[in-house]
Amino acid sequence: MTETACRRSHKPLARLRRDLRLRPDRPPQREAEAVDPAELRQLLEAAVDPYVDRRVLAAVLAEERRRRERLARFVDRWQSGDQGS
Repeated sequence: MTETACRRSHKPLARLRRDLRLRPDRPPQREAEAVDPAELRQLLEAAVDPYVDRRVLAAVLAEERRRRERLARFVDRWQSGDQGS
């Protein structure tokens, strides 16, 4: 990216900082209450769930399980000294 293009891409941010009266030497801060990890997980899963294709997810998880099992067998053979097939 050229220097001119970089300057152009930052103009909207500069305008936003000006409009919100944000000072570069004092970044804005926000505080929020901590959310219980279990509750946060439930909120995230509820938000993502409508977009998850269960068949694809099941296939991906099954493939992941097969690869982990294959890797575990390889490590077991390697540690036992049987480095052949």
